[in-house]
Amino acid sequence: MIGQAFLCDHLENGAGYCRFLQKPKEFKKLMNLANPNILNSIASKWINQPHGNACDTSCNLCLRDYQNLAYHGLLDWRLALDMAQLVLSASSAIDLKSPNGSISNPWSELYQGMNAPITATLQRLGYGLPTQFGTLTGYVHQNQNRQTILILRHPLWQDNHPEWIASEAIAKAQTHYRDYEVKPANPFLILRRPGDYA
Repeated sequence: MIGQAFLCDHLENGAGYCRFLQKPKEFKKLMNLANPNILNSIASKWINQPHGNACDTSCNLCLRDYQNLAYHGLLDWRLALDMAQLVLSASSAIDLKSPNGSISNPWSELYQGMNAPITATLQRLGYGLPTQFGTLTGYVHQNQNRQTILILRHPLWQDNHPEWIASEAIAKAQTHYRDYEVKPANPFLILRRPGDYA
């Protein structure tokens, strides 16, 4: 199944962005701004320091302003860049680790390292240190009431993604995790609703 995104401002007093962006020259300018490999693009400013490490979802320096206040909890600059990357090339590798040209994957900053936001959040919820399950990173939680393995996967992935299927099978095949429940973990949601993973 192929996903789609669309813009519509047909309403009376609409801003006219759709008609403006339907012009090939203007759309190309927009896509260039979303390309982190182009010097001084918005995307390169979002990825580079100090913003890249300091902003785990969105902030006033990237996506948030007063006009979109109602949507602050939904905005994510990493996800926005991945959506733009898919527009530029449907064959782009959209995951949590593959670089985009010479730019390292910005999702990796969220879970790699002891002080990474996702790792720190899950450890506060009783999960252990990151563990590799095939190509994906997982977190094991075990106590008397629950034995769970969370495996991180990209927010745009579905259950039929080959890397997810392979990593889930590897986790279930390990004898010391035989009775554990294996669940997908969405980094977009872990940072916004950590209680869902408690």
